[in-house]
Amino acid sequence: MSILIAIALVLCLPIVPRCWRVYSLLPLAVLQIYPPWLTIGQTPVPLALIVAYAFWPDLLKEAKFLFSNKLIRIILGLSIITLVSFIWSDDLRLGMVSLNSFLAFVVVFAGVTSQARVDHRWIVRGLTAMYIASLGLAASVVAFHFAPTAKILYLNTDLATWFINSNGLKGLFLDGRNNVFDPDKSGGFAFVNANAASTFLGMVSMIALGSSRAYRCPSHFVVTVLLLVAVSFTGSKAGMLLIFPLLAFFFLWKLEKKVRGSVVILVLQGALMLFLFVKIVGFGASSTASPTLNSQISDTADTRFQIWGFAAQMFIRDPILGQGFGGWQIAFPAYARFAGVPTDLPPHNTFIYLWSESGLIAAALGIAFVARLLKRAIYHMSNSDAEAKGLGAMLALTYLWLLVQGFGENQGLIGDVHMQPVLATVLAIFTVRAAAKPAKAAHA
Repeated sequence: MSILIAIALVLCLPIVPRCWRVYSLLPLAVLQIYPPWLTIGQTPVPLALIVAYAFWPDLLKEAKFLFSNKLIRIILGLSIITLVSFIWSDDLRLGMVSLNSFLAFVVVFAGVTSQARVDHRWIVRGLTAMYIASLGLAASVVAFHFAPTAKILYLNTDLATWFINSNGLKGLFLDGRNNVFDPDKSGGFAFVNANAASTFLGMVSMIALGSSRAYRCPSHFVVTVLLLVAVSFTGSKAGMLLIFPLLAFFFLWKLEKKVRGSVVILVLQGALMLFLFVKIVGFGASSTASPTLNSQISDTADTRFQIWGFAAQMFIRDPILGQGFGGWQIAFPAYARFAGVPTDLPPHNTFIYLWSESGLIAAALGIAFVARLLKRAIYHMSNSDAEAKGLGAMLALTYLWLLVQGFGENQGLIGDVHMQPVLATVLAIFTVRAAAKPAKAAHA
């Protein structure tokens, strides 16, 4: 019965004007919302996914444009390769999750593209709604950081199942492994994994940073500051280390591009960097009961190198086809017991995971996707048009955050269910509003 409800919602929601669906999708990317009556099999289905697939009429409308877009062609190619790799896979469920993420990304891109052609202001309003929801998430991250017992109590409530996949919650308190039990880690009300929360908040902070430049909105920069402060409270080492180079880059950019309110922005940015520096070094007052940040980073890096060493051994065995979906989970535990690391660790590398699941061609397409996206975004950061310049910065910084933290986490090429619609939206508005600007508007 639930699957019929899901199909009916997807088919009927296009009755709602597309502008309202775009507006609602972005805050839903934060909240997800899992109604207890909406499941397929034993898998809860979030309303965010229903709204995403409700853009299917735009998929038909924008078909010609989609096939002309190189980035979307790469995603469609990855979808086909994912489907083919089912032949040598052990866990088709994992393959279906990956295939669903690629297809949903394309459908959202089509819907937001159609809206951007008509009235892009609804997308900006949707981003503002997402910022508000993200600030709520940020507040809960800080609260759970200082009250870890409240975090565990919350995850045991029915309320948590409305924002977090209930299957994940059940596994968490049975045999699932997660950093949620680390008192220094906090994912807020919508994440059990603090590193995933850090990635999402970091991405949204970079989107707000770009929109503050594209649409001359200083309040969006305030959102950036608040979200980056929250990233420091997730306990994610990768997230904290990412803040400095990205802020330094934008700091220099602002010095070069003098715009209204730049002094206030620079002061806020300098204060944020000072706060984060003090938080990381803690004036040298590290707890004797816990390792310092440097030793934590060193231990994490050692584990990553051991994981990647196993990946190199597997690559030599089957470089073309990889291991298929579920292959890593079957082969890694024996190596992990020998190496003395947890047996259920994923590859913690975007391109290794693409190769492991679907083979060498998938990894090559992943690299091509990253190179093409960043090349286009960075090129338009020097565009003479203010909106194109800001949207270029938005896309480049947002994806860099996902990509770089993906080498320490396991979010995939286009992120998890929270990140995919957000990235698709940013790419779509960039494609329509910035990339369409005449080439002569950008400096060589």
